[in-house]
Amino acid sequence: MENADIERIWVLISLKLSNEANGAEMIELQSLLQQHPEEAYALEVMQDIWNKPVKENNQYAEYQYKELTQKMQKMGIDTTGFHGQ
Repeated sequence: MENADIERIWVLISLKLSNEANGAEMIELQSLLQQHPEEAYALEVMQDIWNKPVKENNQYAEYQYKELTQKMQKMGIDTTGFHGQ
């Protein structure tokens, strides 16, 4: 698995979730996900989290954030640029 592909997938996922991805980027994301299907699960999880209604429980949100970043780190994804890290 190429790190450049994985990093690009995460860039494209962030663009998709923020509704900033253009058509070419969406096609590129789908192509990369076909090459790296294990990352498709991460996209599903991120979409679920992204689309959940905001909860007022800040402690729960912080726990979820830490849990997600720990999972990403275990997968070899650099999370140093994330807010709070």
